[in-house]
Amino acid sequence: MTEGSKIIISIMKEEIRRIISYKKNVVYIVVFLAFASIGPLLFLQPLFQEQAIPAEVTLNLVTKLFTYSYAISLALFITYGLSMDSFISDKQNKALETTLTTQLSINRLWLAKSLALFMISYISMIVVMVCFVISSNLMVAGSIVYVPEPLIWATLLGIFPITCFSAISLTGIGMLISRKFVAVNFIMFITAFLLLFIPSFFMTDFLNISTVHLALIYSGISAVLLSTTLISKRIFLQKERVILNA
Repeated sequence: MTEGSKIIISIMKEEIRRIISYKKNVVYIVVFLAFASIGPLLFLQPLFQEQAIPAEVTLNLVTKLFTYSYAISLALFITYGLSMDSFISDKQNKALETTLTTQLSINRLWLAKSLALFMISYISMIVVMVCFVISSNLMVAGSIVYVPEPLIWATLLGIFPITCFSAISLTGIGMLISRKFVAVNFIMFITAFLLLFIPSFFMTDFLNISTVHLALIYSGISAVLLSTTLISKRIFLQKERVILNA
């Protein structure tokens, strides 16, 4: 492991420790996880009571909506709530300006902070998905053993990490180089809101899209986000610019 990697990991661990040291952040995460785990149950219960369509078909449809709307939106909402104690707090208390006067690279600092927020939000996403699968099996009461199709897991483990990290790191660049960090954070909120509610508003059309097509769509979105992040990093993420706007 290179010295640069050790520095990034060290900052990332310290950032995670700092974020979860605030009780309000822990409460925020727990409330969101509880809501995300209980919410689908409240939605599923009437569907199983009506028994209009087989349980496995119902679960497959709801899982598609849950995965490609609810789960990724949850991760971004958590990031929105925690970013105040990451990028923004350092700018407000002038700690960022002091840190950047050292030999620490702005790229390493940005990457470490982005990875810290990503780890918390992405792990939360996976926890909620596992809880969803467990609760789904409890609701069908042993009539079937329900496991989401492999492409769902491939999306969660292969595509969404890129989507989530790119969105977080791009937001981080905006917060570091701009004094209008509240506006940047608000964009994250709006993005999470749209990902959550747009599929719900067009539920029938959304559910008619195959899982393969949804995975391809999100692969394209992830590629665009990642490319935009890398380009923005190369053009805008400069220590002088960050210090001037700290």
